[in-house]
Amino acid sequence: MGLVNIGETSSVGKRQQIFISSALAVILMGSFCINCWGNDFALSLHPDESKKVRFISGDKKTDFLHPQLIIKLGKLSSHIASASSKEEIVKAGRTSTALMGSFAVLFTFGLARQFLSAPTSLFAASLTAVAPGIVIHSHYLKEDIAL
Repeated sequence: MGLVNIGETSSVGKRQQIFISSALAVILMGSFCINCWGNDFALSLHPDESKKVRFISGDKKTDFLHPQLIIKLGKLSSHIASASSKEEIVKAGRTSTALMGSFAVLFTFGLARQFLSAPTSLFAASLTAVAPGIVIHSHYLKEDIAL
């Protein structure tokens, strides 16, 4: 009888883990989609983006007044996307910033999970995924979301 209860408990636990993992994956994908949605706007809307694009493309040497993580991630994403024009470079950089916004959601879940139940942690992650500050800053090639 004890073995049956252990088996039932472990199968329920596995089902709960699968549900939590699936829900978190949906939240992360939704966060990334929200962060990427409409990222094809003009380069001139934010003054810092054009300077970062010049750094990423190699037209200008970095001045270390901008965090290097964003420049390096921008170069990596531009290389992966085979971006050549300034518009393609900024779009690839915005995508990497959107990915960092989704990592903030994952970080929120992990931090909340240390202190809260799994459903509450999922709720915290979903609130972070749609938080206006994170979504807005994830649309620009800026270091704000990484901070």
